Amino acid sequence: MSTETTVVFLHGMGKHDATFHEAAWAFLQQKHESLSGQPLKAKVVPLVYDDLFEPLRQAGSLADLKPFVQDAGILSALSDLQSSDSFLYTHLLDVLIWRFHPQARARIITQLAAELSPLLVALTEGPDRQLVVIAHSLGTAVATDVIHLLAEQGVTDYKKLPALHMLANVAKVLERPERPAYTSPPEPSLCRPWTRDPDDKGALQRYHSYRNGLDPIPLVDAFRPEWSSRLFQSTVFKSWGAKVQPHDILTYIKAPEVYLPLLWSITLDEATYTPEREREEIAAADAPDPATAGRQGVLQDLTQRFADKPGFHDFLTLIQSMTNQKLW
Repeated sequence: MSTETTVVFLHGMGKHDATFHEAAWAFLQQKHESLSGQPLKAKVVPLVYDDLFEPLRQAGSLADLKPFVQDAGILSALSDLQSSDSFLYTHLLDVLIWRFHPQARARIITQLAAELSPLLVALTEGPDRQLVVIAHSLGTAVATDVIHLLAEQGVTDYKKLPALHMLANVAKVLERPERPAYTSPPEPSLCRPWTRDPDDKGALQRYHSYRNGLDPIPLVDAFRPEWSSRLFQSTVFKSWGAKVQPHDILTYIKAPEVYLPLLWSITLDEATYTPEREREEIAAADAPDPATAGRQGVLQDLTQRFADKPGFHDFLTLIQSMTNQKLW
C-alpha cells in the first residue's frame, strides 16, 4: 500500500505569496530523486498568512500596536520603524504584530487552523495517510499556536500529527506569558510530543527542531525543552548558504542534517535514508566560501553576542542589527 503524503509549508517573516515554498520543494524533489532513483510523490500545501499583516504595515497604523505594548524599548523600536527601510518594516513589524496585536494574531491562527484542520482529520481515514508540517522562522511560532488551538479543540485526539519540522525555531522567544512554549504554569502549549499517556493532549508524534549554529536569530532565548529524545529531535548544524545568509529557508533545507530527516518523514523510505547515507551526505556538503570570510566574521560575532539572551527586546535588537549591516 502506497503512502499518501501531504507536506505543509509555513513561511517566516517578510513578504510572501503562495509561491514561497517552491524553491525549497524543488530542491527536496531533486534530492530525493538523486538519492532514491524515484520521484518524490506528495501533495504540497503552502499556508500563507502574510496578507493578514498587510493592513498593519502602513505607517499610520503603527499607533494601533502601541496600546498593547508596555516595554519602553519596544515602543522605541516602533518609533524607529516610522523612518526605516522597507525590509525592516516588513520583517521587524511582522514580529511585533504577531507578538503584540491580539486581533491580528487571532485572525492568523483562526485562518490557518481552518486550513490545517481537514488535513489532520484526513489522517484518520487510513494508515497510509502521512502529514508533514515544515515551518520556518516566524512560522514556527505561528505553527505552535495553530497546532495548540487544534489540539485544544480535540482535532488531534484520534490521530496525532506525524511530524513537525521547525527550521530556525523561535517559538520560545516569541511565546506569550499566558501560554509558554513548553514550560508551565500557567498553560503550556499543546504543540508538543504526545507521551503516550492517555491523559496527555500533546498533538505530535514527532517534533524536529533545527538550528543553524551560524544563524543568530534562533539563538535568542533558544528552544531547548526537556522532552524525551525518542520524541523530540534537536539538531544543530553549520551552513552558510548562498551569499552567507544562514537564516534563509533554503540554507536550512539544503543542509543534509535537515533534508535527510525531512525526506524520511515525507517518504518513510528506510532503505534510502539510513545513518550511513546521512554520514555520506554530510561529508559531501559544501564548505563555506573563503571569499565571504568578513561577512562570516560579522555573523559569528552576532551569534556570540546574542546567544541565550533572555528576552524579546534582544530579539528585536538583533533583527535591527542584521538589517542595518545588510546581512539578510
